[in-house]
Amino acid sequence: MNFKQADQPAYRHQRDGETSHDFCYFENAIQANLLAATSSEPGAVNQIFNVAVGDRTPINELYATLKTSLTQSFPHLSAATPMHQDFRAGDVRHSLADIGKGQAYL
Repeated sequence: MNFKQADQPAYRHQRDGETSHDFCYFENAIQANLLAATSSEPGAVNQIFNVAVGDRTPINELYATLKTSLTQSFPHLSAATPMHQDFRAGDVRHSLADIGKGQAYL
């Protein structure tokens, strides 16, 4: 995400900021790759797995969390504000990954 400085344009949120996605921690992706590489489960061989948290996070919530964390090191970010954009045709309002296959085989 791009955070603005006081004299720069605000970060542009996807639409109204209440769009939500199932984001993934780096650790989840690493763990899934290690599990897939070492799995003795025949159903896990040559498969593709969704890796995610299994819960949706609104963009506004993610923005606030990152801003709070980053402001500790970069105080100028305390003035940062998001700028929302209009929805576009085809935008996905909410997405949630189906991680059931990975849970079953990894």
